[in-house]
Amino acid sequence: MAKSLADLRTQRPKTLPTREIPICLDWDLTNEMVRIETELGDLRIAAAEAREKTTAKPKMGDGPDPRITEAEEKLKALLDQQRDSTGMLTVKAIHSGEWALWKDEHPVRWAGSGDDRVMNESDRQIGYGLVDSTALLSELGRWLHLWEGDEVAVEDRTAVLEAISPGDQNEICRKVILLQEGSTTLAPKSQSASSTTEDSAVS
Repeated sequence: MAKSLADLRTQRPKTLPTREIPICLDWDLTNEMVRIETELGDLRIAAAEAREKTTAKPKMGDGPDPRITEAEEKLKALLDQQRDSTGMLTVKAIHSGEWALWKDEHPVRWAGSGDDRVMNESDRQIGYGLVDSTALLSELGRWLHLWEGDEVAVEDRTAVLEAISPGDQNEICRKVILLQEGSTTLAPKSQSASSTTEDSAVS
């Protein structure tokens, strides 16, 4: 049976949803991992293209490019190091009404006019075509809730954000939007104004 109005008046407020985000604080380590991942990807593509071009059957004992093996081993070692430098950040949603007002106050930015308008690329990629991503970045502390289980006080927000790399801050923005929109299917909208009527940010 559904709850009565009296039940609704006396029930405890529901806790706002949260989301945990692993954050590596060693920026140099993160940059090195990105470099090796890029190098490994290039090596794998080159190896696949080489296999397509040759008609000779592989010889017994032929193995993968030793450079690929070396890069994979380096990446594995860095992943082990990353675990020691990673902490858990918890972001917490604000009330839906507050979020709706915030979105209205910080709309997506456009360049040009009419059908030639183009959405700001950061707003498309980071803000999912829903908000001004720069405004969200500048107010990101509002959503910080816990670091490694300890509550992030208002006076600690700046220190926490300064310890987080710009790339990870962008990712936190995406997680905040997913948290607020209640969807895991958000995708960046088309950059063109003429196609926005066909695109939907939320499935």
